[in-house]
Amino acid sequence: MSRPELLRLIRDAEQHAALRRQLDRCASWQELGSTARHQGYAISAEDLCAVQRQARAAGFLRKARLSPIARLS
Repeated sequence: MSRPELLRLIRDAEQHAALRRQLDRCASWQELGSTARHQGYAISAEDLCAVQRQARAAGFLRKARLSPIARLS
């Protein structure tokens, strides 16, 4: 999956109520990925899970305010 492909799916879902309803009915990442592929988007369940993990990691790093690890010499 490419980022532009995911953004296209999001944009289309925001603009088209029928697509949004179809995606809203999905009960799992697998079903959502299958529905997206059926609608012509090059997106899989694994892609969607990876995006979710990346978002969680980014959120954690923003909130954590961890000190940088001292460079080992």
